[in-house]
Order: sequence, then C-alpha cells, then structure tokens
Amino acid sequence: MLSDSNKNWVELIGVLGVVASLVFVELEVRQNTAAVRGATYQAIADASLQQVIWFADNEKLRPLWIRIRDDGASPYDFTAEENLVIRANYVMTIRRIENIYVQVREGPVDPAYPSRAPPKGDCLV
Repeated sequence: MLSDSNKNWVELIGVLGVVASLVFVELEVRQNTAAVRGATYQAIADASLQQVIWFADNEKLRPLWIRIRDDGASPYDFTAEENLVIRANYVMTIRRIENIYVQVREGPVDPAYPSRAPPKGDCLV
C-alpha cells in the first residue's frame, strides 16, 4: 500500500501528465489548422492561376472577350459554340468565387483574404 504522501505524489504526477497531454494536443491542433489554412490559400491561388492560364491559352475565348469589351456584344451576337465557350468561362469564374465564399464561411480562409495579400507564412506562389 502507498502512504498518503506517496498517493499525493502519484496523483500530482498523473495530473501533470494530463495537463501536458492537453497542451500537446492543443499545439497539434494549432499546427494542423495552420497547415489547412495554408493548403486552402494555395488551392485558391492554384485555381486562379489555372483560370488565367486557361484564358490566356484559349484561342477561342480571347477574341470573344474583345468583342464583348470593345464592341459591347451581347449573347445574341455570338454563335451557339461561341456562347458555350463564354458560358464555360463564366461558370468557371462563378465556381471559383463560390469556392472562396465557402472556404470563408467554413473558416479556413480569413474573410479579408480576397481583398488583401495573405498573412506572412502562408503558402502562395
């Protein structure tokens, strides 16, 4: 049998072990949250870059956008195929913005993200 003094020491060591475990778990959660946030910023940046590359490489889309911007062309001024290309670009843009909105709403992305540079330490190229 342990004496009362020894029981107190065992309990103290047990409590310290529990506290140390909780501190460790809290640090791991913070680290994981930072990693998720960084990965989310990177995914948003990648999606934006992919859209820019798609636009720049798309021989069909560029002249259509020039007609829209410079001539004020309406959907009725385009063929069905041209409208499909324009619509695909709109859908891609809306989905990218929708993804950013969902990420902000769910928490991994700071609500100010779209209007400012990401915080230092986040992974953006």
